[in-house]
Amino acid sequence: MLVSARGLGRTYSTLRGPIVAVEGVDLEIEPGEFVVICGRSGSGKSTLLGMVGGLCRPSAGSVSIGGTALQSLSPAALADFRAHHLGFMFQFAGLLPNLRAIDNVALPALLDALDEGEAYERARDLLGQVGLAERWDAYPGELSGGQQRRVAVARSLINRPVLLLADEPTNDLDEEAEWEVFTLLQELHRSNATTLIVVTHNQGLAAQADRVVTLRSGRLVSDRRTARVLAEVSHLTSALGLPEVDIATSSPTGVDGPFEAAPGSLTPAEPTPPGAGFARFLFEFLGWVGVVAGVLYAFDSVSGRFQRKAIERRVTERKKSEQLAMQQLRADVHDVVYQPDGRYEVTVYLENFAPDKPFFVLGPELRAFVQIDHGWQPISVLRAGADTDRVQEVRDGRRLVPFTFRIDTDRYDELIPGYFHIRFTSVMVVSESAEPTDDLFERTDDYYVYLKPERLSDDDIRARNKWKPGAIVPRWIPMPAH
Repeated sequence: MLVSARGLGRTYSTLRGPIVAVEGVDLEIEPGEFVVICGRSGSGKSTLLGMVGGLCRPSAGSVSIGGTALQSLSPAALADFRAHHLGFMFQFAGLLPNLRAIDNVALPALLDALDEGEAYERARDLLGQVGLAERWDAYPGELSGGQQRRVAVARSLINRPVLLLADEPTNDLDEEAEWEVFTLLQELHRSNATTLIVVTHNQGLAAQADRVVTLRSGRLVSDRRTARVLAEVSHLTSALGLPEVDIATSSPTGVDGPFEAAPGSLTPAEPTPPGAGFARFLFEFLGWVGVVAGVLYAFDSVSGRFQRKAIERRVTERKKSEQLAMQQLRADVHDVVYQPDGRYEVTVYLENFAPDKPFFVLGPELRAFVQIDHGWQPISVLRAGADTDRVQEVRDGRRLVPFTFRIDTDRYDELIPGYFHIRFTSVMVVSESAEPTDDLFERTDDYYVYLKPERLSDDDIRARNKWKPGAIVPRWIPMPAH
């Protein structure tokens, strides 16, 4: 068994209470299988894939890959396990625009300390396998969407993973390019015996897999072999002269059809003569129908008016809250400073553009992430001062809300040499009243900053960026959302 998940669950905490994304999923995948995960948006597909791939920790249950229990690994050991044993494809190609196709493919191997010559030899071979041998020196901007996705496929295989996980890898492609990439995944699966787990909405693509796992509201509701696999089993059974078994539709012995058979001891009653008592039955039936219809009509008319008024009131109140949150409220990072105890303090401000129209805010709740290996790794954030559950009035001036966080890593992506790349995600609930009922609106903002590590001096930053001596070195640099 390559993948074994037992009782897998993931619950997210929000201001309004816990949200269960995945609950009680048991899943086993054999080496070399091609499994598709289907389900409606919000059914928990990507969350399940993230837990299987070690990208997020489950709230309940366990996952093991090749006998290694992921929950037993430290964050560093888990990152090392992902780098050596797993390959990932996401909804966007995510290629670095200033690198050629072959550089993008070779980069994970180079980061894994593989010899440069061998890394580029592998990259060239993989580009050949995905049909881009002649475009090895093309930059992402010179490739079509389908070609960029093929480069992403090659990159995901550079470290020869035992398991490839793809989260809607053809989501933003046209139909022709979508089939092109999916066919490529099939060919790689068959030629390299690569184990594949793919999330997709496309039922036509899902039919090409070995198994289709369906999620609904975070629960696994179906795990079935596809018609293609069943046909291959039937053909093999026939060739070996074995009895034919309908795997997809066979019923338990003694059951004929979808319903239980009636007990044999029952005997039919004597037949009623046609027309007997029919006139009396019809008269009484129509009378009762008239009475019930009249009552229902009166009730429906009265309740309908109340419901329409209630709906109109809620819609009006929600529009007011939405206007307050999105047009009247401004929120952003005010300042980031270093504390003597080794932590940073970030201050978020809330500002009311119409001081004569005060409103109330619950929160904000702040989460922070630092960019490491092209991904966002969460860092711990604490509210400094007031309780996060307190509703506060925002009237005039800027209301400052401080938070503290600590960054304990020496390895991070340096988009500006020397600086951390930090993302803050703020969530707050806005209302027109201090004790709201139906007029709540939840607002979510992302703030991006480059932050100077305290351990680096101004001269270090100037040297890394080749700035002139004496040039001002900002402690933090705000960036627009991206």
